[in-house]
Amino acid sequence: MTTGQNLSIEDIAKENGIRFWYAHDLSKYLEYKDFDNFKSVIKKARATMDQIGGIDSDDEFIPMEVDGIKTYKLTRFACLLSVLSADNKKPRVAIAKAGLAKFVDIALQQYAERLERLEERSKLTHGEQYMSGIAQSHGMSSDKFAIFKDAGYRGMYNMSITDLKNYKGVGKKDTLYDYMGITELAANTFRVTQTAERIKSANIKSENGMIQAAKEVGKEVRNIVIHNTHKNPEDLAIEAKITEVKKEIKATRKKMINHDKKK
Repeated sequence: MTTGQNLSIEDIAKENGIRFWYAHDLSKYLEYKDFDNFKSVIKKARATMDQIGGIDSDDEFIPMEVDGIKTYKLTRFACLLSVLSADNKKPRVAIAKAGLAKFVDIALQQYAERLERLEERSKLTHGEQYMSGIAQSHGMSSDKFAIFKDAGYRGMYNMSITDLKNYKGVGKKDTLYDYMGITELAANTFRVTQTAERIKSANIKSENGMIQAAKEVGKEVRNIVIHNTHKNPEDLAIEAKITEVKKEIKATRKKMINHDKKK
């Protein structure tokens, strides 16, 4: 086996009908001092896979015990997600990325950004659920909830959700969040979670008060976005629909599966 910094990601792979990696071997290869510390990397990688949808993470990160170590058997795709979730300051991470990059049809950094976009989209979903729960617990009725949500948009974008879709060129039946880039998704997550916190901290009980809070927080986030990006939020570029991004990511997995089956 090759030794030293020239050790490639393929050098630590195993063969048993298909090529795979043990998580604890990958941890050592990437120069993590403690496998327990690396488990947070695995956790993040598994969460990313769950966000892609349609893939059972237990089929890619297979729990097992090897020489008394509770570890995982990683497919190549699981290995890729783990490497992309690892500490970029570690020299071996760059080497591992270079070894896996040939299976990705775009620049690996772009691929990582697509995965990050999925993560931000998932965070926004949870953020909206959190805001909805807080608003409902403070007395927001179902028939006013659409007005409440729209108030947040009006504060952040100076227009309704319907007008915003038209302005950005998104179909009326489409979910606008599915076209937002990382920055805009993160801004909206901040908006909805801070709206929830405003309602909680001020103990707002009236529906009109919560609607006003949503609009005010939206305006505050609007100013932050303009200050940092020098663009109005409504002028942030839309990107490929999230479903198309997921297809692109899954295509890499399929390419890896086909490659390793030939081994």
